[in-house]
Amino acid sequence: MEKGSEDENVIRRRFLRRHPKSKLYASFEDFQFYKIGLTGGFLNGGFGKSYNILREELLIRSPLTSDLATNELYYLSKVASLDPQLANLLANAYSHVKSYNWELSGIDASGIDLAQGEHLVRIELDEAAQDVKGLIAAYKNLLMEIREN
Repeated sequence: MEKGSEDENVIRRRFLRRHPKSKLYASFEDFQFYKIGLTGGFLNGGFGKSYNILREELLIRSPLTSDLATNELYYLSKVASLDPQLANLLANAYSHVKSYNWELSGIDASGIDLAQGEHLVRIELDEAAQDVKGLIAAYKNLLMEIREN
């Protein structure tokens, strides 16, 4: 991926939000992001639990994908506006780390990333959002579920 290109800048911003301690070495001249073209995958889940994974099963299929990547901070702020404690509520409901000071660090059509220091949590939606209305509704639903329990 060409340094300084729009694609590289989008990926760099997302990477640094998720891994803020990487800021130092991400600025080194020999640090590079690569785009990998997937043909499939293989998961070894332990004894007798290995699976071939098709390319289509690894990709997020949504018309929102490109817009979410380019305007990720905007969409994070839209989701965060649902509740000032959203990151903490999600992290405490869906992770083994029960604490506060969580931040929303990334979002895509299939889920949201949370960070707190060295701890990273990924919360997957049941299905990829196909539009902004569906994206916001998915997080409203998660909030309702958390509040009910």
